[in-house]
Amino acid sequence: MPASNIVKVQQGSAVKILDGTSPSPLEFTGLYYDGDFQCDDLVYERESIPITVNGVFQGVAKGNYRPITGSFTVKYTGQASSTTNNPASVLDFIQSANAYATAVSTVAGYDQQLRTIVLTCEGTDFGDASDHTLTFLKCEVRAAFQAGEPSTWTIDFTCHGGTTRT
Repeated sequence: MPASNIVKVQQGSAVKILDGTSPSPLEFTGLYYDGDFQCDDLVYERESIPITVNGVFQGVAKGNYRPITGSFTVKYTGQASSTTNNPASVLDFIQSANAYATAVSTVAGYDQQLRTIVLTCEGTDFGDASDHTLTFLKCEVRAAFQAGEPSTWTIDFTCHGGTTRT
């Protein structure tokens, strides 16, 4: 699909977090998403290992993959939820607790609960052939709470599985 000539804005974007339930993952949709999604090192690249011989630079070898980090903010609607009907608790979803006790990691067999994060930017409403998605795979997800007017959750993530784009 070619790039669009329409600039995307925060009001046309949405974010959701998915678990590893197959074939239909459970999901948390950030209904009150602030449109402030950001990520670093979006290109899933390997670490650089400089090679020197007797102190003279020779080249660069590829090391381990560098994780991608990012964050976004959603409005606080509660910290525990007995139902998955939105607005459900993002904290419950991250921790597989209460209404989301059956949520499973996107990678089985390890201690850490990993999730998939999907950012969607509206495209069809503006004449594009489709909406645009950026999917972050195998993510550790953390939440921080900020009291205020309104109170918010800042969701930080570390993506270990790279991204897909449509």
